Amino acid sequence: MDSSHKTYELTFPAGLSLATASRMFTALSGLLNPVHRGPLVVARRTIAFELLFTPSGIHHLMSVPAGIAEAVLKHLRGIMPMLRVTEIADQPRRWTLAGELSMTVPEPEEAAKQAAGDAAYIPVVLHSLSGLAVDEAAMVQLIVTGGGQGTVLYHARVATAAPDSLQARQVMKALSNSLKSLHAVITRPMPASIIGRVSARSAPIIEWRQAPAVELLALAYAVPVGTPQLNGMKYNRGKYLAPDHSIPRKGALVAQANFPGAERPLALAPVGRDSHTLVVGPNGSGKSTLIENLIADDIRNGRGLLYIDPKGDSARRVADLVPPERIGDVIYFDITDTDHPVGFNLLAGQRPARIAGQLVTALRKPMKLENTTRSLSLLRSAIMSLATAGYTLVDVPALFRTDEAGMRFRQHVISHITNPDLLSSWAAFQRLSDKEKAEQTAALNYRFELIMYSDELKLTFGQANSTFNLEEAIRSRKIILMPLNSGELDELAPVAGTLLLNGLWSTVRRMGLTENFHLYVDEFNEIANMPIPYGEMFAQARGYKLPILAAVQAVNGFDDRERGDVLNNTQNKFIYRPAHRDVRHLLGEMGQFVTEDDLMGLGSRELMMRFQVDGVPSPPATGWASRPPTPVGLGADAIAASRAKYSRPGAQVEEEIRTRQAVSQRARTAIKAPVDEPSSPRPAPMPLVEETGWEPWDGSIEA
Repeated sequence: MDSSHKTYELTFPAGLSLATASRMFTALSGLLNPVHRGPLVVARRTIAFELLFTPSGIHHLMSVPAGIAEAVLKHLRGIMPMLRVTEIADQPRRWTLAGELSMTVPEPEEAAKQAAGDAAYIPVVLHSLSGLAVDEAAMVQLIVTGGGQGTVLYHARVATAAPDSLQARQVMKALSNSLKSLHAVITRPMPASIIGRVSARSAPIIEWRQAPAVELLALAYAVPVGTPQLNGMKYNRGKYLAPDHSIPRKGALVAQANFPGAERPLALAPVGRDSHTLVVGPNGSGKSTLIENLIADDIRNGRGLLYIDPKGDSARRVADLVPPERIGDVIYFDITDTDHPVGFNLLAGQRPARIAGQLVTALRKPMKLENTTRSLSLLRSAIMSLATAGYTLVDVPALFRTDEAGMRFRQHVISHITNPDLLSSWAAFQRLSDKEKAEQTAALNYRFELIMYSDELKLTFGQANSTFNLEEAIRSRKIILMPLNSGELDELAPVAGTLLLNGLWSTVRRMGLTENFHLYVDEFNEIANMPIPYGEMFAQARGYKLPILAAVQAVNGFDDRERGDVLNNTQNKFIYRPAHRDVRHLLGEMGQFVTEDDLMGLGSRELMMRFQVDGVPSPPATGWASRPPTPVGLGADAIAASRAKYSRPGAQVEEEIRTRQAVSQRARTAIKAPVDEPSSPRPAPMPLVEETGWEPWDGSIEA
């Protein structure tokens, strides 16, 4: 085998005929003709076809000289358009036993006819090693070359791997017995000293055999003729889709089209991204790589962006993409860095009622407050009051304490309030007994104490003065990266992401941007708890110049309305092989000619795509996902620069919060109820949200 080669896994289409499978070998023979010097053959190109049995299943592999790899793939796809070819990393094995294999036929002229009859026994070979142990493996190897004038030469081997030679012999015996049904026999064992030639895919020096019929090679390779149903056997039931000419070649490269004869780059142009983007795929499918390629394009072109990354590893890779001239643009918002927390006060702003309405709606789901109407009313009162007084979300539990310190703090906050409805509600609350106060605030305190007990959220959202100005960051095209490190934050990760996302939403609504600021949200269905329906959010975001990329593992995680809003309002769609429960939702998004098999048949690193081009969705195309962008290697420098500029010592923030909530006795202020408040022998409860005259959340742009 040539020292420089590429290895691929072949997934054959269902319903394959023996004639088509055999043409695979004859079509390639012309690429492998020997190099002569006079009458002597001085060099041969070879291809190794390997039938590999492992505990995980059956794998048809092919190793090809790198110099002719593209030509080989074009030949194969010309013969079998639905053949799926996936490049894989070469994984050499240490074999325990090996032997040479020969195809036997009574009469050469009868070889093709005999092979047609023997094809029925291919499932016997494929099923023979279905129960391998974890540390066992077996392989049939065909080294193939051209013999000139359309002939095919081969050298065949078998090999087994096991912890000991006895176990390896047992595996070899099972394989040998099954191969006999195909008239393939082991002619002689290979000495231990040369078994390494199997892993090296070495060609024989002299002992080439001419295949009396290429059908025999298809049998030895156990190409799954027909569609035998076997455990561990995969078939390609999907088809490649050609890219429409309208899909851009330039922009942010996301994939390489894989339709035979139409291979080319597929790019997402900046103008197309205005229509929002949806990426769907399970863990490990490649969603993060696609996001990183889009962000790399933003960074190269000087754009601003916010990336919320639940796990955190992708955000760290993005930091490593930043070139020297943009290190100063990075705001690395690592909420788990409690020694140097970034501060972000969500309650800072000029419209306390709007802030309260937005946050109460957004926190329903992540704080598990959906069915607690009383708690939501209390929370709205608390947020509006704290925002008026210049405090933070972290101060909510302190506002509802029933001890002396809690009363002093509450009175101090209320002293800043002028809204009569809000004053009336606090007067009613003050008249409750301590027991009644505790009962009404129990659910709310329980949820918010999770924040207070979490240093990460407390030190971030408990700073009265934010350490960066989000509006200024957006205008100056900053690169804001928020790794949530969900492995550490657990259930608080969606809360943290929701809070930052709502802060961004509130900011862009009032800014009036003149250029795009890009938003990327992974695990969108968990993070994007918004104060308005998704449909309204996506529609308004276009007007606010906030292109959104939403990445999810499955659209089935949305409720019906959310799913419809997301699918209808994201015009660029990138789908990796979906979960089965997702297929029915995604089929309609890919057009009438795409089938369930097409989606479920997507291979590793393969995706199906639709692009928004000139206001119209393109026909679907398939392709191989682009490789990860090349790192610059300055990620640590970018993170350090951000920490130095945008964070404060954690101990200092902790002391600030403690001091702020310990209001002195001199701050005590009497609370006067409005003159027209009706008297009652029993205190009135806090009003429900819908009973107040406070400003509702309507999604309109602030004046």
